[in-house]
Amino acid sequence: MKKRFKTIGMKLAVLVTLFSLILCIAIGVFSYLVSWREYTDFYSQKAQETAALAATFVDGDKIGTYLETGEIDDYYESLRTIFNNIKQEQNVLYLYIFKPDETSFTYILEAQIPTDDPENISQMGDIYEYQEAELENLLPDVEAKKASTEKLIAYNPAYGAGVMAWAPVLDSQGNVAAYVEADLSLYMVLSKLRSYVLNLILICCIIILAGGVVLIAMNRRMVAQPMAQLTRNVLEFASGESLAYPSDAIQTGDEMQSLSEAFGKMAKDIDNYTKNLAAVAADKERIATELSLATDIQISLLPRAFPAFPNRDEFDIYAQLQPAKVVGGDFYDFFLIDQNHLGVVTGGVSGKGIPAALFMVVAKTIIKNQLMTGMDIEEAMSVINTRLFESKTPGVVVQAFVGALDTRNGNFSYVNAGQAAPLYMRKDRPFAYLEGQQMGALAETENVRYRKMELTFRQGDRLVLCSNGVFEAQNPQGQEFGREKLRKNLNARRSKLNDLKTLVNVICDDVSAYEEAPYHQDDVTVLALAYHKGDRARAEISVRAREDGFPQAQRFLRRQLEENGLGGAFYAKMSVATEEAFSMAVRSTGGRGEIVVRCAVDETPDGQQVTVTILYAGPQANPLLEQTGVQQDALAFIQRSMDTVSYRYQDGRNEISLQKGVSVERI
Repeated sequence: MKKRFKTIGMKLAVLVTLFSLILCIAIGVFSYLVSWREYTDFYSQKAQETAALAATFVDGDKIGTYLETGEIDDYYESLRTIFNNIKQEQNVLYLYIFKPDETSFTYILEAQIPTDDPENISQMGDIYEYQEAELENLLPDVEAKKASTEKLIAYNPAYGAGVMAWAPVLDSQGNVAAYVEADLSLYMVLSKLRSYVLNLILICCIIILAGGVVLIAMNRRMVAQPMAQLTRNVLEFASGESLAYPSDAIQTGDEMQSLSEAFGKMAKDIDNYTKNLAAVAADKERIATELSLATDIQISLLPRAFPAFPNRDEFDIYAQLQPAKVVGGDFYDFFLIDQNHLGVVTGGVSGKGIPAALFMVVAKTIIKNQLMTGMDIEEAMSVINTRLFESKTPGVVVQAFVGALDTRNGNFSYVNAGQAAPLYMRKDRPFAYLEGQQMGALAETENVRYRKMELTFRQGDRLVLCSNGVFEAQNPQGQEFGREKLRKNLNARRSKLNDLKTLVNVICDDVSAYEEAPYHQDDVTVLALAYHKGDRARAEISVRAREDGFPQAQRFLRRQLEENGLGGAFYAKMSVATEEAFSMAVRSTGGRGEIVVRCAVDETPDGQQVTVTILYAGPQANPLLEQTGVQQDALAFIQRSMDTVSYRYQDGRNEISLQKGVSVERI
């Protein structure tokens, strides 16, 4: 019996039975959940409509009187009759009016029908302590003066599951005087739903099991018996000293016969393979040696001494390349083009093995030599492309990101020739991809005109360049690591990535952990660049010399200050002072022409200094003098808020300047 249980037929029977049971249960659970959702949605809507209907009959101005006096009048009795009728007609479990408080509510009126137990009906003045559902849902609705909109399911030991809904009762002043709540029981719904699901599961089991019996019978005749014959033939082959195998042992005319014939051919191939095995092993050892040498060459040509520029504090850079099992063509490089410009390169050569590694050396050398000439990056990339096209092996291209950083002001020019978009992080902001024009790979076609992109680094900004091996890394299930996973991982741990080495190592470690393998499927290259020099953000905007022109200037001021880390209360104070000075300029111009608002952020030994200048054409007239009334109060506010307020007339324009410093501690 034990031996028969190990046959394919018996295993298939067990699998069919288990599958049938699991499928039946799954159908039942799915049907239950779908039906439950539909029923609860229906009854929740009914409860909301009932509560809203009952609320329309309540006079909110009388609620306070009932709570204060506790006396019942004719209106109260008529309202009770209406509520009783609504409860009976709508088959509502509970329908009542209550006054909400912070931790409890007070009953005002509860509907009662003949079938209700009088002892379970609350009287006016009874107090009910909030449950978790009311604390989470009712109190926010009370504060917002609105009815319930969410589906609220409650469980009570007395009546089981139910749905609740409430609607506000407003007084003549528009204030919430009370709330009406309607509760509906789901007891009968659950009972019918369970009966339906059980019957459905029973019917499905009968149908599926009947089909399983037929399937097992067909399998025994068409699969199990031929498979048993094939197994006996293979065991006889494995136990013998000869590699001969009767390829015509099974004549079924289907896949079993094809499998038997294929095994016979395999037996002949094994014989040939054993004869050539020694020669193959020798070739494999030689290739492994060559690949190891190529990997060593690839790594040795990359800059690996960090800190790379210990005497330069305007920037920091760190990089790491982890090669794949089979040597590839990834590379990175960084170098000073001159005293004020840093060259940054990451790239990869298509293909694997020694040819890719050798062409990587060529590409890295050509790119660096061309950038060192000081040529504009657009022209340099076109020359690089031409030289690589002339030097390449057919079918080989170079994907590269090439950039040049002006260390004096943070201006960064770059060309993305087929590389993945880099990650960019403004100081104190999340990582985001630097989306821009991605051009074709180098050496793909001749005579290509590359166009550069530009951005301006500010103090604390970071740029992260990753090779395709990072984003295309796959887990054992074949799923790629991807762009979004990397971005989310970095933003989740952004506060802990204090230095570039940690940042790069975190990315490499995440990729290794994702692949769950002792080696990478592709080269993993990561380069991180940070800019440390102080900002000199200067910009201006021109708007109409009218009061409705200031919102545009205000948005400009907010952007300039926030990009330099100056938001919050500092921006608010600068904005108000600027608006008052702007109004002075509008009055001076008579609402004609334009006003220029200029913002400059400069470093000081203690922190930063912001200068806002308002310029407008016209005859010389100092608005800081001879102000009266409201204008005098506005001027006094500006002078109290700012460190310096000044005026001058130059080149036919009036200039009002506001200066305010902020210390390092406040930044």
